[in-house]
Amino acid sequence: MSLNTFDNTKYQMERKQARQRSLQLMEQAAETVDLPEADLNEIDFTESMADADTGSTHSNPVRQKSIKRAQAIMDKISNHSMKASVHRSSSPEETYNLAPRAGGGGVGDDYANHSNAMLAAEGGSLLSANGRQDQCCDYMVACVTTCNKRKIYTLLGIFAFVLIGAFAIGSLTKIGDKSKSSASSGGDDGPIHIERYNAIRTNILQSGFTSQESLDEKDSPQNKALRWLADFDAAYIDTDHIAILQRYALATFFFSTYVKSVFGDDKDAPISNSGPAWARSDHWMSGKGICMWYGITCPIRLFEGRETNHYNDNSDVLHFNLTDNNIRGTIPSELVALENLLKLDLGRNNLQGTVPASLGDLQDLENLYLIENDLTGTLPEELGACENMRNIHFGGNQLTGPIPQSMMDYKNLESFGVDENYLTGKLPEFEKSKYKLLILYLDENQFTGTIPRSYGDYVNVFDLRLAKNKLTGNIPQTLGFLSHLELLYLDENELEGKIPDVFSEMNRLEELQLYKNHLTGPLPASLTSMDSIRVMYLDSNQLSGEIPKSIGNLDDVETLYMYNNKFTGKIPAGIGGMKNLKDFQIYSNGFTGSIPTEIGLCFKLETLYLEDNQMEGQIPSSIGELDHLKSFRFYRNKFTGRVPNSVCNLESTHKLEFIAGDCSDEGGTIECACCHECYP
Repeated sequence: MSLNTFDNTKYQMERKQARQRSLQLMEQAAETVDLPEADLNEIDFTESMADADTGSTHSNPVRQKSIKRAQAIMDKISNHSMKASVHRSSSPEETYNLAPRAGGGGVGDDYANHSNAMLAAEGGSLLSANGRQDQCCDYMVACVTTCNKRKIYTLLGIFAFVLIGAFAIGSLTKIGDKSKSSASSGGDDGPIHIERYNAIRTNILQSGFTSQESLDEKDSPQNKALRWLADFDAAYIDTDHIAILQRYALATFFFSTYVKSVFGDDKDAPISNSGPAWARSDHWMSGKGICMWYGITCPIRLFEGRETNHYNDNSDVLHFNLTDNNIRGTIPSELVALENLLKLDLGRNNLQGTVPASLGDLQDLENLYLIENDLTGTLPEELGACENMRNIHFGGNQLTGPIPQSMMDYKNLESFGVDENYLTGKLPEFEKSKYKLLILYLDENQFTGTIPRSYGDYVNVFDLRLAKNKLTGNIPQTLGFLSHLELLYLDENELEGKIPDVFSEMNRLEELQLYKNHLTGPLPASLTSMDSIRVMYLDSNQLSGEIPKSIGNLDDVETLYMYNNKFTGKIPAGIGGMKNLKDFQIYSNGFTGSIPTEIGLCFKLETLYLEDNQMEGQIPSSIGELDHLKSFRFYRNKFTGRVPNSVCNLESTHKLEFIAGDCSDEGGTIECACCHECYP
């Protein structure tokens, strides 16, 4: 044997031994990845590798078998690694799968980059942790049959490193899944669909509805709404769809009022909430079109021959009505995105915070109802920009400050209510809407000054409430022009002077409340000319004079309070004409004379309070005809005689529950066998 022949034979033997060691290492790697036993049995690990250095793979069967054997091992490892990899689907049906964040540059990518560099140095193809195992297998097989010992060891080291990286990725994926599932307790780290997230974010910021600070603040309602649109909204509409901003605005409202809402991993219920829930939230935050969401009304469409404004589609939101729905939280400024909104009604909830100034940008808004919440702050000047406003109500909140001048410039205003707040300043005047205004609620605030004479120009107003303020001065004569007035509340102010004789044209007036002021003088004659009056509160003033004899003309009056005044004279016999009178209270005055027998004609009378006057005579037996009488008080007068049996019988045969007088057995002047309370 020549030296060259010996050297070649020795070299070939070393190559053969190196290939056998490589094959053993691959077998160990296969066992490390825990391949199923059935898969391992398909590979013949017992055959020895023949010398394959001479000839091509096509002409050397041993070499071909060695290559196939190595390829089989690599395929098994490759397939198993592929099964362990987690790829997130971008289809709408799988948007609830909380997988590791895309594009995040994870640990597996670091392994891949390091391996790529080493493979490139050896002339191999690039390898990443996300795939390309086939390229790795090709290179391994080629190197097994051609590389020297150093290259084989290098390749095996790289392969082992990549394999460890694959396992690391698998472990991190499971950890990521657990981490993502912990989002139900608020622990998610960010968006999943980065590209979609950024596209929607850009759209929102360009709209100007939301500041970048609010949008990017983690767990803010705005950020949650963006996350929902990008990752969890089953509708998965295009990022530039015309409805994307409306869905964003409504989602922001949802997260502003569901303040403890977090994302979970339940595809059917991706949002969980540990706080108070709305009374109704049908279809909210689902894949349904917003026109199906509870409280949302869209333009009318024709479906199967029937008109409807509730359908499974995204269209312009015209009405947003969640009144009396147990809603807590704040009103987000993002509602301005509902740019075609005509009506916003969030009344009778538990909303806090301020009224968003951005609502003034809703140019088409006609009706705004935020009554009976816990809103604070002032009324924003910007609301005056809603030129089409017809009805605006903020009653029952905690608003302060004056009414902005801009809100007095509405041209189509029909009703305005800010009752039960802490508003200050002078009463507003609505010169531009004076012929359209129907309702004006300014009661229970801290308004000062006088009642404007211009209120007499609101000729179509039927409900005017100025009660419980700090108003001074006289009741203006101009109110007599309000011929459509049905309710007039001026009580609990500091009004003074006489009640103006202006009621002759108020034939529709049903309730007149003037109590707890400083009014003086006699009752005007026109007061008894109103045909429709049912309730008249004149008590707690300094009114004087006698009850007009024409009082009987008020045959529709059910309640008449005149107590705590300075009235004198007798109760006129005309009282019997008040056929519907139920509650008659004239105590604490200076009335004299006897009780007219005609009182027995007030058959519906339930309450009769005559105490603390100067009345005398006997109790008329006609009171015993009052079958509905429940309470009768006549003490601290000068009545004499005996309470008739017909009156006492009301206690046992009818509804009389309480009777009190100046009983003689207590030092009084009248004998009363059925009195519940006696006064000397």
